[in-house]
Amino acid sequence: MLPYKMVTKDYLKAVLQGKKKFLKMNEVKFCNPPAYDEIGVKALYEGVRALPTMIDYFPDKWPKGLQCDKAYFYNVWNTKHPD
Repeated sequence: MLPYKMVTKDYLKAVLQGKKKFLKMNEVKFCNPPAYDEIGVKALYEGVRALPTMIDYFPDKWPKGLQCDKAYFYNVWNTKHPD
């Protein structure tokens, strides 16, 4: 699930309607990437979100001033596209 500060009512509504999905904790393949600007969330978010099946795990829009959490972003990406 998204970090608590990033969960919005719109995202939860989409999950309940079946438009968005959550991963079960036992399915998640955790990873800890290094902190480089080249592989940061800002640089990669739109490209990764465009991959097949990835859009289901990210909100359509983020709360003002926030972006996707780095740990969540990489854990979902590593789980759905381990290659």
